[in-house]
Amino acid sequence: MNTVKVNDIEIFQISDVDLKLLDYDLLEIDKEINQRLQYIIEHKSKQCFQRMKAEWVDSGKLESLGVTSIPTNRDELVNLITLRPEYKNRAERDLLNVIV
Repeated sequence: MNTVKVNDIEIFQISDVDLKLLDYDLLEIDKEINQRLQYIIEHKSKQCFQRMKAEWVDSGKLESLGVTSIPTNRDELVNLITLRPEYKNRAERDLLNVIV
């Protein structure tokens, strides 16, 4: 049994049978799994960024909060937004929706 970990936390186990099945079609199982996981994470991050940008920049939310300089660099923009006191992550937003 092999495991996939993030920050030393096991998030998924690949059974020996699944490894045999993957070995049937894939030349380099570890490389293929890493490439697929990387694609999934990069794709999801891109989608999250587009939604964050739409909510905070395109809608004018940052401007209405008095932000006069908005970075064009993705990492800087994400840091600017997530450091705002008004920022809520998904769990916090969902909790607010349950309370309301």
